[in-house]
Amino acid sequence: MHRNYYTFAAQVIYLNKVLDQGRILACFTHRKNELVIEIESDDVYLLRIGIDPQKPYILLYNQQNIKDPRIDFFQSVISENISSITIKPFDKYIQIQTATFMIGAQFYSKSANIYLFDNAGNVINSFKKRELSRDNFRQTEKLIIDTKFDGAFRELCAQNPEMPLIDFIVKFTAGFNKLLAQEYCYRSGSDGMQQIYKITPAEWQILIKKLKSIRSEIKTGQSRIYKLPDSSPIFTPVTLHHLENLSAVQEFDTVNQGWINFIQRQDKNQEFEKQVSDVHSVLKKRIAYLQRTLKKIADAEMLEKRKQEAELKGHLLQTFAREISKGTEKVVLKNIFSSAREEIEIKLNPRKSIYENAQKYFEKFKNIEEQKEQLSIKKDTYQHELELWEPLLFRAKNASTIKDIEKIQRILIEKNILQDKSIRQKDRENLGYSFNRLLLGKKWEIFIGKNAANNDLLTFKFARKYDIWLHAQGVSGSHVIIHKPDRTHNPPARIIEQAAGIAAFNSGAQHSSTVPVNYTEVRHVRKPRKASPGTVTITNEKTIFVKPVKIF
Repeated sequence: MHRNYYTFAAQVIYLNKVLDQGRILACFTHRKNELVIEIESDDVYLLRIGIDPQKPYILLYNQQNIKDPRIDFFQSVISENISSITIKPFDKYIQIQTATFMIGAQFYSKSANIYLFDNAGNVINSFKKRELSRDNFRQTEKLIIDTKFDGAFRELCAQNPEMPLIDFIVKFTAGFNKLLAQEYCYRSGSDGMQQIYKITPAEWQILIKKLKSIRSEIKTGQSRIYKLPDSSPIFTPVTLHHLENLSAVQEFDTVNQGWINFIQRQDKNQEFEKQVSDVHSVLKKRIAYLQRTLKKIADAEMLEKRKQEAELKGHLLQTFAREISKGTEKVVLKNIFSSAREEIEIKLNPRKSIYENAQKYFEKFKNIEEQKEQLSIKKDTYQHELELWEPLLFRAKNASTIKDIEKIQRILIEKNILQDKSIRQKDRENLGYSFNRLLLGKKWEIFIGKNAANNDLLTFKFARKYDIWLHAQGVSGSHVIIHKPDRTHNPPARIIEQAAGIAAFNSGAQHSSTVPVNYTEVRHVRKPRKASPGTVTITNEKTIFVKPVKIF
């Protein structure tokens, strides 16, 4: 109903009472699709005219301190007094008349705009840079039910005898939308689905009487907001009796008060919907990524079968080596080791000999136990994260207030999953998602620095003083932290060895067969004064020699 003609008509009545002979002090804009007219009457007011087709309004506010940059409009009308405010019958086109000029606001059309006219009706200026066209001022072609059954009305009834009453009202009665038509039928005691030809003259008289009562009610200037369960609020200058038992109702003395309240609710709802959409999008994207990754890991876990397939290819290449041309990229061979003699497709490196390609397949799963362990670490890590986000997505889907969704937003922002430039400081616990993370032994969280600056953040802002710090000896690389639940629980040697292998791979020595890795508690790590990012000195360290382990 906020886009309905009768809402605008009721507001025009109110504006005439308050702004009669008011002096225009300024016309300007500071928001998209909104012109503000500053008017001095018994007080100083701001008349805000919004021409967004999805959210049109003409609202009167007490004077406000506007700090936003503003652009002035319609300077020639400054100091003019408002003589009248009118609305075209059954159209959302409002005219603000002064002695010399007229401001015309078309709210709902293909070219919604605000124009400044002179007394001769010539366009002097416009708010939006659009050509003035007949469509801007098109009169409604609908009828209004009156006390007389004139020829045109009788003709419409005769032409549409099968049409349900409610559809007939919406189509042919000016200013009526479906909601108002439903209320009209309810008050008249009519079945909205009743066909036109079945309505008696006596029933038409009741309809006409109820129509007059609706018009009279609009002129009182009161308004209401109805809130139905699981539905958007409804703003209306008419009491909706057919909804009163189904909704909560808030009443206002004027259309202006109710409309302002409704617009504020709309803005909050839009912000809430945007926040919900952002949260859903981020969580669904992250969950989908984790699920895809876990599926890939599950497929990769069939290492024994893949090892057998690789060795089979190696044997077939050795068997048919003389029959395969040098430089071949792909070959299809019969499986002579199977009674089915199925064909096996084998990819080759054309720069290598057939025997070298065969050897590559034999060695592909040489370190199968290490690969299994690496896959297990990945699986535990991603599964642990998935178990965090899935319940959060469920909470987001069931969030009913901005406060609910802001709590979830805060978690996502703190976990570095959702960006928010207004959050400058992050607490120690929630910095964890600034780094690469792994879960070892289904229990021990490992954090890996991404670069020199990130290393400093990890070691000196996030890590606790009793956590274990690791770094490859003598080369640049990532700082690695083993997070301890408390100072008394130390990780077993196996976890330290795995973390050291990860530190070795994330260093300049990742291609070495064995790498010395230093480790100590964080409290023994110091940053020299004026040292470059990532540079530290350590004491009380121990050294372990490990093979680099690639996880990511």
